[in-house]
Amino acid sequence: MTQRAFTRLKTTCRWAAVACLVALALIFVYVGQLLGRSLPTLIVTSLSSVWLLSLAGLAAFYGRLSRRVRRGTSLALACTLVLLALGWSNLYRIETYLNYRDWLAYESKHFVFHCAPGSSLRDDMESYASVRDTAFEQVCGALKVDFPGKIDFYVYDFLGMGWAVPEERQVFADKGQTIGHEMTHVISYYIARRPQKIVLLNEGLATYFNQKPVDHHQVAWEHMQKNTLPPLTALADRKAFRRSNPYYQAASFVGYLIETRGMDQFLRLWQETTCYVESLAILEDFNVSGHLDLEDSGDHLVASVQRVYGESLPELDSEWRAWLQGRYAAP
Repeated sequence: MTQRAFTRLKTTCRWAAVACLVALALIFVYVGQLLGRSLPTLIVTSLSSVWLLSLAGLAAFYGRLSRRVRRGTSLALACTLVLLALGWSNLYRIETYLNYRDWLAYESKHFVFHCAPGSSLRDDMESYASVRDTAFEQVCGALKVDFPGKIDFYVYDFLGMGWAVPEERQVFADKGQTIGHEMTHVISYYIARRPQKIVLLNEGLATYFNQKPVDHHQVAWEHMQKNTLPPLTALADRKAFRRSNPYYQAASFVGYLIETRGMDQFLRLWQETTCYVESLAILEDFNVSGHLDLEDSGDHLVASVQRVYGESLPELDSEWRAWLQGRYAAP
């Protein structure tokens, strides 16, 4: 191959790479529109694509640019990367603001409640807030949490389910949802200022404090009588827990630990288990941790229970069941 043909081939490859990145940017935007992504997400995605194109252009034509242009372009790309990183990290806040900027706001002692202008709750917000302020103080007192600031509480007439974003101090809930569940997720984050990825403890604590008139221990005992109460080793498995949703059984176990061993020891267990990092939880959800022989959430809980209570998880399981039997079995 002659030098001229080789140069032409390199130029063709460079332009082909640029064309591919242009196509990729357009695909990002198109797929985003199909998925119904918000305008801020599309904007940041498009700008990220432009940044990739600029980087590809700099790499493709680096030798043809003067030293001053290369330095200036490299500095601009570095600064833009920082701005894009800030944009991605704040997308959630931007989208939340845009989605709820027209909602009515009612500020109470511990919450800022938000509801749609046509919500049936708008004329009863004071009593709705009062009940939740009282629950908030009870949960904070029980968990010994000095909560920083207020919770943004978004109330829907018909949501079907609720969720919390503890790091952002936000709750999204149906107006008829249990009083304490989602707020407990937010409050408990500040026990260790780390997210709890052990689902058994996370959902068990939130359900224990949900202030619904249900005896969690009796529900667990009834399951035990029917031989449908899974062992704690099974409840500790993230995927198994999500398949069966044994919220009341988890609440019973958490309540057993608190009521028989004390809150201080439970808070130690909570702090120990929050050391289970989110990246491992993600690998576990995708069935990767087992193939790589990594610690999963069940292993982490077993080790934490041994350190805090000086007993194995199966031993605690047997004691919990014996406690339930003694509490509810007919004399």
